[in-house]
Formats: sequence, structure tokens, C-alpha cells
Amino acid sequence: MLKKRWLYWIAQCIGWIAYALVMLLATYGEEPEKLDFKLVLSLTSLMLTGILITHCMRLVYVYFDWFQKSFPVLIIRVVVFSLFASILMANVHEYISEYLIYHSGKSFEWFELSLNVIAVNILIVFWNTLYFTYHFFHKSRKQELNNISLEVKKNEIELKTLKSQLNPHFLFNALNSIRALVELDPEKSKMAITTLSNLLRKSLVTGKENTISLQEELDIISNYLILEKIRFEERLEVEYRIQESTLALTLPPFSVQLMVENAIKHGISKLVAGGKVWIESNFSENEKSWTVRVVNTGEFKPNSMDGVGIVNTQRRLSLQYHQKAKFQIFQQGEEVIAEIIFEL
Repeated sequence: MLKKRWLYWIAQCIGWIAYALVMLLATYGEEPEKLDFKLVLSLTSLMLTGILITHCMRLVYVYFDWFQKSFPVLIIRVVVFSLFASILMANVHEYISEYLIYHSGKSFEWFELSLNVIAVNILIVFWNTLYFTYHFFHKSRKQELNNISLEVKKNEIELKTLKSQLNPHFLFNALNSIRALVELDPEKSKMAITTLSNLLRKSLVTGKENTISLQEELDIISNYLILEKIRFEERLEVEYRIQESTLALTLPPFSVQLMVENAIKHGISKLVAGGKVWIESNFSENEKSWTVRVVNTGEFKPNSMDGVGIVNTQRRLSLQYHQKAKFQIFQQGEEVIAEIIFEL
């Protein structure tokens, strides 16, 4: 606020000093003999009067909050007020110049005063144009920043909501895996519960973060796959093809885990003989991109794109990376490929 006030006064002084200098140079160019100390005093009085009257105009604008008026109403008020200010300024300057500085004692002349009022009015209208242009530009800029701030807060809330949807979804699927073991093999179910406990502990910690390293994500996936291997036994094969240099790179938590979960749910579980899941991570030096890919045997069905996990993954990538990350899923031969491509 203080900075804005200083800028206003600096602009006021520079503007009116510049006008006084222009008048001084114009007089010197046309009638150099009139260039004397009295002329400098007269122009100084004009400058100070202009600063005082325009500042009073500004105080009226602020006090009565004219900025909130509709545009037609504002224009009419400013035009009328500018005319009143011009008459006042012309008379004050006329009195100071003719009677206090030059001591001319000449009689009042309507025509000359009218010309002075018109000249001053042009100046006042120009001042108002600059003032309101700056004000509305500043207001527009402030509103734009507020909108950006609101959008950021909205995105943060949406991200938190999406993450809160992921954890129950993940837990539900893990519990389903354990439920299948309870009657068939109690010992394995106990081991699965212990694994799930460790998994939940890790997921509660990482789930609070916006991004985690690929290594941390793979630790979560490893625990998840232990549960799924118990459930599917020999029907599920897993292979990792991870480029070591990508382990430290970061991504949203559960993004790859959800791709693996989706591969098993919509791919492996639909096949009587089961299938295989490949988890790949590669960095492309030429394209400056990082690709995380989950491949599974099976058939891609477009309606699987509507699942909570995939929809949330797409939305989170959009919110956190905008156009810098892309998720896609497609069929290639007898395999379904889901991948996230990050631009680095």
C-alpha cells in the first residue's frame, strides 16, 4: 500500500513538472522575452494548483467509491466534476498569476477565462484518463491474480480429494485378495495381513506427499504384488525392467501401483491361464523424456478407462504437470500397454 502511494505521488510530481517545463519551453520558443522569474513563479503556481486539485479529485473518487459505479454513470460524473475542477483551477491560477505575481490589475474578461477553462479542462480530462486507466488496469491485474490464487487453491483441494479416493480404492482391492485366502489357507492369510499392514503404513506416509521417488513407488508395488501373488499363485508372473538411473526420479504416489492394479484386475484376472505383468522404466536422452510403462497379457477394453484409478491418475497428472505428462493405454498385439510419459 505504501509503495502504491509513493508511486502515485511520484507520478503526480513528474507529470505536472513535465507539463510546466513544456509550457516554459513553448514560451521560450515563441516569446523568449517573456521568459523571466515571474513566468517561472506563474508556472510553479499552476503546477502546485494542478497537483492540489487533482489530488482532491482523487480523494472524492476514493471516498465515494466511484470505481464501483457503472461505466455510463462514471463517465457523466467525471465529465461534470472535471469541468467544475477546471473552472476552479483556472480561476485560482488566474488570481495568483495576475494579481499576486504580475500585479497587472487588469479587469475580468469572460472570453479569456473561457479559453483558460477549456485548456485546463483538456489537461484535467487527460489526467483523469491516465488515472482511471491505471486504476482499472491495476484492478484487472489484481482480479487476475486472485483468480489464479483461487485456481491454485481449487487444484490443491481437488488433489487432496483425489488422493483420499485412491487410498480406500487401494485398500478395498487388497482386502479382497486377503478374503479369498482366509478359508483356503489361514497361514497365508496371516502373512498377507502382515504384508498389508506394512503396505498401509508405507502408503499412509507416502500418500501425504505430492510426489515420491520411483524407488518408493516400487516398494509399494512389491508389497502389493506379494498379496496378489498369494491370490493368483502361478497364474501371475511379474517382471521388472527398470533403468537404474530413473529410480530417483519422482512421480505422484500410487500412479504406477494403480496401473499395475488395473493390469491385474482387467487383464490377468480375466484369463483362465493367467498371464504376465511387466513393469518398465526408461529414460530417453534424445527425447528428454521418462516413460513408466506397465504391460500385461490380455485384451484392452475401452470401458476400463472409466475406472476410478485411471480417471484419478489422469486428473492428478493434469493438475500437477499440465502438458508435461501424458497417460495413455492401448492394445499392442496380445498385450495391453499403459504408460505415463514425463517431459524432463
